[in-house]
Amino acid sequence: MSIRKITRSFLVIALAVATLAGCRKEPKPLPKEEIPHSVTEFNDAGAFYYGKFEDMDFNMFCTYLLNGKTRIEDGTISGVGIALWLDMNVEVNDQNELVVGEYGPARNDYAVNAFLKGSYVTIDGEEKIAGSYIYYRPLSGKAQYKLITNGKVTVNITNGKNYNIKATVLADGEEFVFDYYGYFAYTDVVRPTPTPGYVINDFKYGKLEDLGQPWSAYKNIRDWKILLGDDTKWVDGRELQFEIITSSTAKDIVGHYKVLTEEFNESTIKTALVPGSSLCGYIDGDEYFGTWLFPTNDDKTWLGATSGTVDIDKSGDTYTITFDFIDGFNDNASFKGKYVGKLEGGVEPQPDVIEINNFRYGLVEDLGQPWDAYKGIRDWKVLLGDDTTWADGREIQFELITSSSATDFTGSYKVLTEEFTESTMKTALVSGSALCGYIDGTEYYGTWLFPTNDDTTWLGATSGTVEVSKSGSTYTITFDLADKFNDNTRFKGSYTGTMQKKSNSAAMSPRRMSSPVVSMQKAAARTNYVERVGMRDTNVSTTNRHGSAASRTTGIHGTTSLGMQSAASGTKSAQRRAITAK
Repeated sequence: MSIRKITRSFLVIALAVATLAGCRKEPKPLPKEEIPHSVTEFNDAGAFYYGKFEDMDFNMFCTYLLNGKTRIEDGTISGVGIALWLDMNVEVNDQNELVVGEYGPARNDYAVNAFLKGSYVTIDGEEKIAGSYIYYRPLSGKAQYKLITNGKVTVNITNGKNYNIKATVLADGEEFVFDYYGYFAYTDVVRPTPTPGYVINDFKYGKLEDLGQPWSAYKNIRDWKILLGDDTKWVDGRELQFEIITSSTAKDIVGHYKVLTEEFNESTIKTALVPGSSLCGYIDGDEYFGTWLFPTNDDKTWLGATSGTVDIDKSGDTYTITFDFIDGFNDNASFKGKYVGKLEGGVEPQPDVIEINNFRYGLVEDLGQPWDAYKGIRDWKVLLGDDTTWADGREIQFELITSSSATDFTGSYKVLTEEFTESTMKTALVSGSALCGYIDGTEYYGTWLFPTNDDTTWLGATSGTVEVSKSGSTYTITFDLADKFNDNTRFKGSYTGTMQKKSNSAAMSPRRMSSPVVSMQKAAARTNYVERVGMRDTNVSTTNRHGSAASRTTGIHGTTSLGMQSAASGTKSAQRRAITAK
C-alpha cells in the first residue's frame, strides 16, 4: 500500500523541491530485510522552512535525515534505506533556522519547540500520514512507514556551521536512534528564489469594479478593485490588481493609498481597515485577494504587496495610477510603475438619499399567518404610491410582522438583515420585524422602493426602520431605510393619510412560498442590481486570480488572520507544508 505524507490533517499542499546534495560518507548497503534501529551514516540532512504559522508564535520546519540511497525529489521521499522525518514547531528567530535545544512530542499542533506525533488520516478516500514518521525501504520489497509517537530530539551547532542532531524516538513501539553530524541544508519555501524588482509602465488595459461596502461588520467604507493587464479577457499576459478602500460616500477612486501590512489581524482589522488603505496581497484557497502582481504570463511568479503606496489621479475619463510596492515575503522584491488610461466599468454614481414625502395613496393588506412554520405572528403588506391602480408612478412597499393577535399594524419595525439564514429565521422573524427586500422569480417581496415611474431602479431595504402611528382613521408612516447593495443608498420619508384596507387579495399579494428563507437568500439576485452583485463573483474572474469581497467565505470578514498571514506560507498559500512519501 502506498501512503502519502502530509503534515497537518487539515492542510495539504504540493511541494516541488530540488534534490538536496551534501558531502557524506559513501553509504553502506543495508541488510536485505533488516531495518536498522541505530543510524549514524547519512547521505543528506536538512529542513524545509515554512515560515510563521498564522498568528502563532513559532516557525514551521520539516526536518529530514536520509540514510542509504533515500532521497527527496519533487516533494517525495523514495529510494532504498531509512529516513527520519520530523514535523517541528520551532521558536521564532531572526535566522529562520532550527533553534539549539531539546524537542519533545507536541501536546497539540500549536505547541512550541516540539515535534508533531505521527498519525494516519484519510483525505478523499486516500490514507495519509500527518506529523513525524520513519521511512524505510529494504533492497527488495515495498516502503514501510512507522509513526513516531514519543522521544527526544536535540539540536546543537558546532564551529558555527556543523549541526549535531540526535534523535531517540519511539515509532510503532520500537526505539530508533539517529545521530547526525555535519552540514545541514535549508530550503526556504517561503522565499524560494530572490526575485528582481519589476518596473511596468506599459499595461494596455484597465478595469474598475465598485464592490461597495465589503463586509457588513465594516461600515463607512467602500471597497474597489482595479485590474491592469495586457489582455482584456484577463486570462493571458501580465496582470496587476489593487484592492483599495475609500469612505462609503466616495464617488471615485482618486486619492493616496497605503498598503496595510500583512501583520494586521482580526483584533486590529477594524481600526486598520480605513479609507486610504490598499489591502495587502494574500491567498484564500485558490483565489487571490488584495494588491498583487503576476509579472509574467506563466502564473508561476506571484508577488503580493506587503508595503508600499498607490496614487490615483483623474483628468476627464483618463486615470493616472502610480504604484510602488514591496513583497516582504519574497526577499523584498519590488514592483512599481505607472498606468495612464481609461478604466473599463468606471463608476456608476448613486444618489446618497432619496427622500419622498408626497405619496398620494395608501393600501394595506392583512396576510395573516405567513408561513405554517412560523406561528404566533401576523404579516401585513403596506403600499404607498402615486396611483390607486398601483401600476404607474412611484411605489413603496413595507412587509411588516406583528403578533398574531394584533388587529392593526401600528408600531415600530426594524428591517431584518438580508444575511439572516434558515437557522436564525425562527428567532429573527418576530413581532416588530420588517422583511428585507428580495425577489423570487419575477415577484418582489419584503420592503422596497421604485423611486421613479420607469421601473428601471429598484431599491430593496437591507437595514433601517419603519414607524407606524394612527390618529382616528389617519395613519402616519415614517421610514428610513438603506440598500447596502446599491452603494448604501438610503430612501426615507413619511406618509400621512388614510389607508384603504384589503384582505386576501390575490391581485395584490403575489404567490407566497412555503418557506421565506429560500427567497430571502435571493436578495443578491435583485433585477435592479443583479449585474453589479453578480460582477463581484464572476465578472473579471475568468481565472482564479481575482478574489472579490462579495464572494469571500474567509479572509477579513471571516478568519482575518488566516487570510492575511497566508502570504507567508508556501507559495503564499494559507496552507501548511506537505511532503509526499511513496
